[in-house]
Amino acid sequence: MTQVGFYGRLRITRTDGDAILCDEDVTRYGQVVFDEENLIVNYGLSAISRMIGGCAGSATVGGQGVTDPHDLAVTSMVLGNDPSPTTPANADTTGVSMPTFSPNLFVTYPSAYRVKFSGMLPKTESVGETITEEALYLKMQISGSPVVFAKKVFSQLKTSAYALQFDHLITVARIA
Repeated sequence: MTQVGFYGRLRITRTDGDAILCDEDVTRYGQVVFDEENLIVNYGLSAISRMIGGCAGSATVGGQGVTDPHDLAVTSMVLGNDPSPTTPANADTTGVSMPTFSPNLFVTYPSAYRVKFSGMLPKTESVGETITEEALYLKMQISGSPVVFAKKVFSQLKTSAYALQFDHLITVARIA
């Protein structure tokens, strides 16, 4: 029997410009300041299984009925500056507690088993703030609130000297 797992990773890169760097250019033109695994929360795992099933039958995420697989797509990234962020937990139903910026989201597929969500915090945004949270959200909402897919806490001071690129990689892999 083959088991499959889903893994998340957040990489933050300081850059001189406000353009998204491809993986090959990150080490050449940027400085990686954070690179750690993140947590795909229960709602995220539920969304993945419902998406694979095409939302057939009585598909729900967090008790909310889902009939369109497009509603389960990750459509936004939010950054926050909570001075005391809560460590992510499997059962989290909320993402960023003190949102400060939501970058444009760029989606790429670095390999057949990976999807990467990238966002840029430009040089002129959130200057002087310490960014402490990042979360990915689904298109769907529950009771008018966005549904969190994955979440990570960290601490990164933002200055006007650089932009910050956030790359959130989701990998599907066989478990030996």
